[in-house]
Amino acid sequence: MDKFLLFLAENGALSGPVRITTKELGSSLSMSQQNASIRLRKLEKSGFLEITEEGIQISQKGKEELGSLYSRLQSIFQQKRFVFTGKIVKG
Repeated sequence: MDKFLLFLAENGALSGPVRITTKELGSSLSMSQQNASIRLRKLEKSGFLEITEEGIQISQKGKEELGSLYSRLQSIFQQKRFVFTGKIVKG
């Protein structure tokens, strides 16, 4: 999972385009502006993002990817574990 998708989702890109520069993205995600730009273009080319004049928005494919991650994490953190203690005796 790309941390870009998570960051953009946290900043509103699930519900509509957000305006953010690659410099701001790079700074927020501890990387250079150039690296942020390259990563954005790869996500767009892979169909996870839509980049328009209005801003950056997470595509349906990106939403499905985030939903899948959410489900996986939910199952991990909400696992019910049973621990049995006691002594087995005959008779």
